[in-house]
Amino acid sequence: MKKTIFLFAFISTLLMGCSKDDDSNSADKYMAFITVKDELGKNIPNTTIYALSDYTWQANNEKTDFAEWTNITDKKGHTVFKDLNDDLLKVYKEGIAQFPVEFQPKTDYKEGIFRFVIKHQDQDFITKVIFEKGEQRHFVIILK
Repeated sequence: MKKTIFLFAFISTLLMGCSKDDDSNSADKYMAFITVKDELGKNIPNTTIYALSDYTWQANNEKTDFAEWTNITDKKGHTVFKDLNDDLLKVYKEGIAQFPVEFQPKTDYKEGIFRFVIKHQDQDFITKVIFEKGEQRHFVIILK
């Protein structure tokens, strides 16, 4: 009987320890629906867009080398960034931002700040977007 109880407790502990972390809180994530156009209003396909959280942007001297997300526009010039997250602790733990810095993870934030960078014809087009907590935004980036 003791072996059965011990075995049951062991298996229960093992299963609880192996459950996946609950990072699925959609209120802490942001979504960006982006269309890239030229100055004449024509959609630009196959364009790479880098997305960086505000922390990563500032910590890496405004370089795209450590972009947390990268997408390419489709043939209609559209792309979607899902699950954007500006949790500094997550960024630091995953090794995305390479900086020794003292930080306090944001716990009461009401907005997320991201930079979307497009490298096009030897120029960098940088768009700063401020999201309300959990917001989904649709916007157009015009390359001039």
